[in-house]
Amino acid sequence: MVSGKTKKNSKVILKLNGNEVGSVISDDTGLFTKSLTDITQAANVLSVSVLDGNNTVIGSSDVSFGVSAEGPKYYNLSASPALDVEVSTGVIFTVDAEPTLTEVTVTIDGSVLTTREQSPGKYIASTTAPAKPGAYPITVKLKNVLGQTTEKASAIVLNVTEKLAPVSTFRNVKATTE
Repeated sequence: MVSGKTKKNSKVILKLNGNEVGSVISDDTGLFTKSLTDITQAANVLSVSVLDGNNTVIGSSDVSFGVSAEGPKYYNLSASPALDVEVSTGVIFTVDAEPTLTEVTVTIDGSVLTTREQSPGKYIASTTAPAKPGAYPITVKLKNVLGQTTEKASAIVLNVTEKLAPVSTFRNVKATTE
């Protein structure tokens, strides 16, 4: 989406890499917007020209920008309190990735958990460990504003064990009654 401000009711010509891709008329406040599609080059130059009533260029501006072919950046996944937990224990997953992603999910045992961005690049999801002991691979999926995705299958493995019976702290106790 290209937007800008110029004189009110001005004709604006947009060129992408030297080819005209559209023209718009600014509104009564001078604002204009135009959606561009099919941007395929990694490096681009957008030229915007403002014309007067005689179609003479009275101002122009060039902007260079790039389009990334790669998906969002994934850095790390951690589990708290640990990677080895007892069944039905609370677990917090923290995904480290690039900031301001539109969607970050963590999948464990078929359950998809949507995270929330706690701080820039830190995405948090809370859940309960599965009720059955076993090794559970955790998959992370990232999505950015451009719709590009990155998936990290088996980013970590959560090891779930049986709950241990509480150990009595009383030993050699003699009880007497009267």
